[in-house]
Amino acid sequence: MFEINYHENYTFFKTYKGFRLLGGDGSDFEIPDFEEVRNEFQIKDTEKYRKPAQAKFSSIMDLLNGFILDGIIGSYKQAEFPLMHQNLENI
Repeated sequence: MFEINYHENYTFFKTYKGFRLLGGDGSDFEIPDFEEVRNEFQIKDTEKYRKPAQAKFSSIMDLLNGFILDGIIGSYKQAEFPLMHQNLENI
């Protein structure tokens, strides 16, 4: 992991009226369809339908400086809001 001392008040971090602008978003995406991956992300099949192998990515980004502060890959079933709270706890 790369430490950038983001918590320090370095002048090279851009701010807006003294505040850092952060944005959060979650996206669903397709992941490799292997049995181990399906087990890890709790993707179950029924007899009639094989669900696509998908996961959810949630992140917090510094909008002015252009980098992601935290990212989480979770189960496709997870709601975006709890993942966003986990992102905030991590940063």
